[in-house]
Amino acid sequence: MSKLTHYVDIRPAKPAILYELYGRVMMATHLAIAGGYDLAVDWPQWQEGEGRFGFVMRVLGEAEGLFAVVKKLAGLIENKLIDCGELKRVPPNADPRWMFVRDRQAQRTTPSYARRLERRAAARGESVAPISKVGTPTHWLPMQSFSNKQSFRLDIKRVPALHDTTPNAYGLSVAIPDFEA
Repeated sequence: MSKLTHYVDIRPAKPAILYELYGRVMMATHLAIAGGYDLAVDWPQWQEGEGRFGFVMRVLGEAEGLFAVVKKLAGLIENKLIDCGELKRVPPNADPRWMFVRDRQAQRTTPSYARRLERRAAARGESVAPISKVGTPTHWLPMQSFSNKQSFRLDIKRVPALHDTTPNAYGLSVAIPDFEA
C-alpha cells in the first residue's frame, strides 16, 4: 500500500494498562479510518507469546490521517497516559515483511462460542465434542463497539506479508514496511 508514507510511534506511559491503552489507540485509528483515511497499525517489538505486543505501537498512513488519530488521542496525551512521538517519514527502502490480521479462529475457543455450539447441537438432537484450546489466541485487545457499547476482544496475529491490500476497519490486513525508527 503506497499510502503508508508517514508514521507515529505511540508508547504507553503505564505498562500496567498497556492493553487498555492499545485498545484506545486502535479505536482512534478505527474512527479515523471510518472518516476516510487509509491507516495501518504495527507493533515493531511484537514477540510470540501471550500478550507480548511490546512497548511501541506504530500507526502508519498519510500525514493528514495520522494527525486525525493524534487529535482523537488528545485526552490520553494531555493526561500523560501515552507518549506520542513526532510524525516521521517511512524510509523509502523499507520492505514489507509482515502483516497483522484479525484472528477469527481465536473466537472459536471462547466459552460463549462453546455454549452456542451446545445450544445448536441440542436443538438438532446431537451432542457436541469438547472444544480444543489448541491455537488459543495470545494477542488480543479489549475493545468496545461504538454503536452498541458491547465489549469484545479483538484477536490479532502476525503473518508474513503475502500481498498488499487496503487496511480493514482497524488498520489490519495490510503489508507493513519493516524499518528501525
